Amino acid sequence: MKIKTRGNKLVSTLLAIALVFGLFATVPLTASAANVNVSILDGDYVDEIKTKVQNAIDASSSGDTVTVIGNDCDQIGDTMSLNIKAGVTVVWKIGYGCPISVDCLVNLTGDGTFEVADGGALMIHDNGTAIEGDSGVTVIVNGGTVSTGDGVAICADNIEVSGGVVHSNEGYAIYAMGMGATVTVSGGTVTTGGEKPTIYSRHINMSNDGIVEATGSGNAINSMGKFSTVTVSGGTVSAKTGKAIMCDDDNTVLLSGGFVFAYGTDTTEYGDVIAMFSGVPAVTGGTICAWNKDAGNTSYPAGTTDDLATHSSGTVQWGRNGDQSGISYSVGGNIGFFPISGVSVTGPVQAPNLDSADNWARSAIQEAFSLGYIPESLQSDYTATITRAEYCAIAVRFYETFMGKAITIFADFSDTNDVNVRKLAGIEVVIGNGDGTFSPNGVFTREQMAVITVRLLQALGISLPAANPTFSDMDQAETWARSYIGQVQAAGVMSGVGDNRFDPKSNLDRQSAIMLTLNILMMHDAK
Repeated sequence: MKIKTRGNKLVSTLLAIALVFGLFATVPLTASAANVNVSILDGDYVDEIKTKVQNAIDASSSGDTVTVIGNDCDQIGDTMSLNIKAGVTVVWKIGYGCPISVDCLVNLTGDGTFEVADGGALMIHDNGTAIEGDSGVTVIVNGGTVSTGDGVAICADNIEVSGGVVHSNEGYAIYAMGMGATVTVSGGTVTTGGEKPTIYSRHINMSNDGIVEATGSGNAINSMGKFSTVTVSGGTVSAKTGKAIMCDDDNTVLLSGGFVFAYGTDTTEYGDVIAMFSGVPAVTGGTICAWNKDAGNTSYPAGTTDDLATHSSGTVQWGRNGDQSGISYSVGGNIGFFPISGVSVTGPVQAPNLDSADNWARSAIQEAFSLGYIPESLQSDYTATITRAEYCAIAVRFYETFMGKAITIFADFSDTNDVNVRKLAGIEVVIGNGDGTFSPNGVFTREQMAVITVRLLQALGISLPAANPTFSDMDQAETWARSYIGQVQAAGVMSGVGDNRFDPKSNLDRQSAIMLTLNILMMHDAK
């Protein structure tokens, strides 16, 4: 049964500029103007409605996309109602909140898409549903925050989370129980702190870097209704008191990747981690792990498995990632780290899969790993050619860890929504192809890496002096790259490949990119 939380007061907020383009169906504004077509409203009435939300909201239209901008407004006490036409996407980029209880902050009807992006926030500090959508509406969260105190953060039948935060202090973070309702989490964080499940839906798909966490007494994922499915191919599902995954009769759980974790001692038939009223999960990969917190231990030697239980073959043990303590796992190609607060892991921690690196690179990889500079997805296959997106992941991890702050500037590309690409381009360390694309699966040449290295050092506050390169193959380098090659050569950040050659058109492997990151660190420390 779908939760209904619509209030009696439906005072609609006018997205003033966008509406005149006719992208919304008729929107009820107030009781006295319920049937007025907003496209013919005069300017005075528009101003009056904007005043209700502190003149904060404005919008622009491009094709079938409406982008909502403006100043944050946090004293809203009424429901904003939008009827979005099929094929239309509303992109929400402002803060909109209610300091008290409200039945529903944003009510969506129609067959269009409502997207919360970076900079957007829909927040109820007390009780109520932040976003409620009818069955035809798709709700997307790829940035920003959707949260509520004691209520449902998002109630809709088609929900996609690829970034940002969806949170409820005491209620459901996501509730989607209509026939065919589907929730997909491929990024971002979905959490709840109470006794309710974090996600309650018929069909749930977990992948990539998505995080679903129950920090209270509830389950992380509840899949209810016959013939429902939970598919985990990546990401993390965890619960502190409840189950990571709970399913009804005749449900299916497919686990091919990711990390599924709960407190407890029993992973036999997945008892403390995954509970099914009938049947067992279909497991072809991924990692299932339980920690016996009740044993009372809070300190573990690195590399041990004390108080850990796993149903997975491979390595699941206590470890560290930078200054975080937790569980390191390497099961087939599923490699990662799960931090646990309140636990201290002591002793040296070896970087995983060092045997896949060349001998000359292993000490550098170990050092970079101990500093927390190597993302989990790159802790293997060190001789593989590094892609453009993979290098961005290393560079962003290094920059944010070293600087102690997150990058908050994002660039946009038409062919990728990778957060690390967008961050590194946001601080102008990398750029795209000039046509709005980035080619995340492509590769950087060594001459391009020379340019990027100079820019990354500049972002860290270091300007390298001008210098001419002395390599014998500079006739093979592009004219625009030669001065940068000279700078990194003179500074000792990048060296040649032997025989006084730089080999400007060749590519870097993962281990070389890690070594380059450490060279940048040493250059910074020397200043």
